Amino acid sequence: MELITPLIATKGYTAPELERLFKRALRLSEEIGDTEEILPVLYSRQAYELVGGQFDRAAEHAEEAIRIAERNPIADSAAFAGRLFATLKLFQGEATTACEQLRQMLAQYDPVRHSASALRFGQDHFVACASYLTLGLWFLGFTDEARRYSERAIEYARSLNHTHTLQFGLAYAGALFAANCRDVEFLESTTAELLEIGKELGSPGWSAAVSGLHGKLLIERGRTSEGIAKLQAGITAFRERHSPLWQPTFCTWLAEAHATCGEIPQGLEALKIGRQAAAGGTRWMDAELHRAAGELLQVGGATNPACAETSFIEALAVARSQSSRTLELRAAMSLARLWKSQERDTEARALLQPATAWFTEGHSTSDLREAEALLRTIR
Repeated sequence: MELITPLIATKGYTAPELERLFKRALRLSEEIGDTEEILPVLYSRQAYELVGGQFDRAAEHAEEAIRIAERNPIADSAAFAGRLFATLKLFQGEATTACEQLRQMLAQYDPVRHSASALRFGQDHFVACASYLTLGLWFLGFTDEARRYSERAIEYARSLNHTHTLQFGLAYAGALFAANCRDVEFLESTTAELLEIGKELGSPGWSAAVSGLHGKLLIERGRTSEGIAKLQAGITAFRERHSPLWQPTFCTWLAEAHATCGEIPQGLEALKIGRQAAAGGTRWMDAELHRAAGELLQVGGATNPACAETSFIEALAVARSQSSRTLELRAAMSLARLWKSQERDTEARALLQPATAWFTEGHSTSDLREAEALLRTIR
């Protein structure tokens, strides 16, 4: 059992050797009846399946871990048996449920009692839950609260002197959150730190993630060709490792970058890859995949406004079905711009005004500033 966490740290969650180790470790744990030892193994197996896009299997094993914890509530890690279940819900686009569960787990975290969770689970429970809660809150439209959890996750990760936990916090609560909410300065600082950690650890899975995050940073800084190459490298590395979890996000960014360069076929190919990856269960970026398709359909000489409008309407529908106010706002902006270009200002305002007015926080974010500026141009 001691081999699992170091193997994940060095080779990533999709290392082929893990399946065999999980079977051996679970068999041994069941024989000796050691519930406190079986929970980290179950968690690692669920993470292996989640990162590998096996969402149905991961859900089954997450429920198994919860049942074991319910039978043994005094076990130190019992309160966090549902950690992977909440993560599944987040990436499936059910962020409301995920955030509720993550808050409950954070409320039960004890820095003394759970201090060894980083060593036994690969990352500290508080940092992992706060990092995922950061992403969930951003998705739902509570960016300021998300930023507070981001800061708490990274600050606490630094205090633990556990590099893998810090890497996790910087990646999820740091760079991915920063990229999603388009905070370029925060993206730059967290990506720079991840690149330095990567020189020390060199984990293939994290290398792929950091390559894509670095690519997004380069694109935001105007170095689009370099950024496209880095993003493509990250996507290719994840595909080679059969790891679809980050691919829909990266493919959306890649398609947007190709759109700015007028490279329509390349952008459409990126979206095709993103949809294939999302089909395994990673549905939280579905609205963005539709929206990016609509943006591509407005570029170059072969524009198709009708199909672009359909894509934006689909993006709106998905975002609303997932209660993602952030992605609903982005889809509303894209559709409002299209309608404005067609002199359909009344429809554009009727769509964008309420989508913008809903927000009670996050007014310094790029999305809200952009939406408010767009509204001022609509008659």
